[in-house]
Amino acid sequence: MADRRKMLLRALIPLILGVIIVSIPPPSGLQMNAWLYFALFVAVITGVITEPIPAAAVGLIGVIVAAVALGLPEPFRCDKVGPWRFFK
Repeated sequence: MADRRKMLLRALIPLILGVIIVSIPPPSGLQMNAWLYFALFVAVITGVITEPIPAAAVGLIGVIVAAVALGLPEPFRCDKVGPWRFFK
């Protein structure tokens, strides 16, 4: 039972830290989108340090969350560029 509690705590720490950072308003001069990416970065790094799952999986989850929840940057959206733009 103690191992399960310890594992749960190690998994919750990065999530809680990310939510805390997102709830704080961004500093002046910093766009909200950049603040969200910073919160995600801090959560991923904290996840790598606490390692509730292997570090590679934490990084992959961070990349997936960045792509799905925060969206792709404007130049990489499929509706804005053709499929061969990167090969020109």
